[in-house]
Amino acid sequence: MNTYGTIMGIICDTYGYTEGNISLFGGIFIFGGIVGSGVFGGIVEVYKNYKKALIAIALLTTLSPVGLLFTLLSMKVWLVTLASFFVGFSSVAVLPVGIDFGVELTHPIGEAISTGV
Repeated sequence: MNTYGTIMGIICDTYGYTEGNISLFGGIFIFGGIVGSGVFGGIVEVYKNYKKALIAIALLTTLSPVGLLFTLLSMKVWLVTLASFFVGFSSVAVLPVGIDFGVELTHPIGEAISTGV
């Protein structure tokens, strides 16, 4: 996430967005990541279908930054803010789903050991 914030700052500065706008984009990215982690984590807990969830997250993580780059050209802060939310929603959610999937794959081993590895 730190790399994303650095790169977004450089890219948005190049397009002429203010520092306040760039901070808003970063905050919304983090908020979207928290929401996405909750949504995808809840789906995985209910349906226990990790592979499909990870494929959906991978597709969203691939497509959402492309959409963000196109919205940067519009110079509309609300549109870039919405795109930043979706980038965070998709890209941060891979952490809890991936860790949970790893724990399930290494079932007989305890959670502390498998997540530590």
